[in-house]
Amino acid sequence: MGAIAALAAGLLAAAGGVDPETVAKVETLLRAGDAAEAAKILDPKPLRDQLAADPGALDAVCGAAAFGADALAEASPGEARRVTDLLEPLAEAALEARPESLLARRSRAFASLASARLRALLEPPAAPGPFLWAAEDLAAVYGKDPRNGRDLVTSAEALAEAAVLPGADAAALWGRVEAAASAVRDRHADAPAVLADAALLLVDRARWGAAKGEKGVDARLEAVLAFLAPALKASPEDIDLSTTHNEAVSLALRLGLKRPRAAFRTRPLEFPHGLSMEIPVSRFWIGPAPGGTTVYQRTRRLRGLRTLVVDEYPWNAVCQFGEITSVKGDSIKDVAEKVYEISCRTLARVKTRRPTARCTLRQCDPGWFFELEGTNLRGEYSRRRGWHFKSKEGWLTTYEVMVFDYREGERDDPALDSVLDSIREREK
Repeated sequence: MGAIAALAAGLLAAAGGVDPETVAKVETLLRAGDAAEAAKILDPKPLRDQLAADPGALDAVCGAAAFGADALAEASPGEARRVTDLLEPLAEAALEARPESLLARRSRAFASLASARLRALLEPPAAPGPFLWAAEDLAAVYGKDPRNGRDLVTSAEALAEAAVLPGADAAALWGRVEAAASAVRDRHADAPAVLADAALLLVDRARWGAAKGEKGVDARLEAVLAFLAPALKASPEDIDLSTTHNEAVSLALRLGLKRPRAAFRTRPLEFPHGLSMEIPVSRFWIGPAPGGTTVYQRTRRLRGLRTLVVDEYPWNAVCQFGEITSVKGDSIKDVAEKVYEISCRTLARVKTRRPTARCTLRQCDPGWFFELEGTNLRGEYSRRRGWHFKSKEGWLTTYEVMVFDYREGERDDPALDSVLDSIREREK
């Protein structure tokens, strides 16, 4: 009897389920990227036996590994594979023991998807096969229990991830993705989050076509907006629908297309000392806490991409920079130069720099700008830009807008440009 078959036979005799608090803790660790601590909990055989005998718990843990793969690869590259090495045989054994269990089959899909994503991130180039196996399992689960269409969308996401890998039949896989999206629109129009994720895959399809020089990308993006329009009309405040709408608009602007003619869906922010801005209504943009001044932009996998911080230097204050240097808040050039000097010192290595020079944010008073790019003291990529300009509406202060980028190669996007262009000073 093989190892998987022996484990499966043992599972049929296992009693009891996993403590829900333990499951919740492992889920949290995996989604946060803490592979070492998660593996430490999963490693004891009694716990793994319980987990494999409890399809609901196994489904939750494998799902967390799949959806936390980016975090695991980024935070725990050395230990991340240990998690999938533990989960994959458990999922295989659970399905062999209970071949009719949809939860067991979805667990195997998620374990495969977690492993495939980690391999693509940590050991490129990856093969499309594991993504396709996960997609097939999820499609089979959906076929027996359609629910709200989530399994169908996740299956299509796996197909899209396979489509961009070497050796994949990209055109055929994107065709399957489009068919799945159409099925979601037809069958699950009452599930906005699922509908939005299906449409987001169509944005990815348009992006792939643009990279290939395909004609008709503008029509594809117009079709995405039409796909979303009925749901947005019914649920105009839905963040998932707005997220995908904004991704379609951003891609059209990035590609310089004349169509579709659509604007970002935004919401206003007001800062304590007179500035306001509009940020996209999106899961990729997080506004500040009440009274706060920091805006966060995240990647598609919800990892940190950049932050935008608003600050001010009152004209009647003496602003301290270090133990010795101080300047008046109304000395705009002096403030900008001191912030630039401090920013230089906080980077371990400066790769490129643009010292303080005159520059104006749209709709703001003329001011000063600097830019630095390099690595911080932890050896991580860092790009910093700062704008300083004076109040002209009676707030008696010098404003500072700083943008911090955390990922090399991720240049500015139309969404960030729209945020910077939206900055205004309110009348006092």
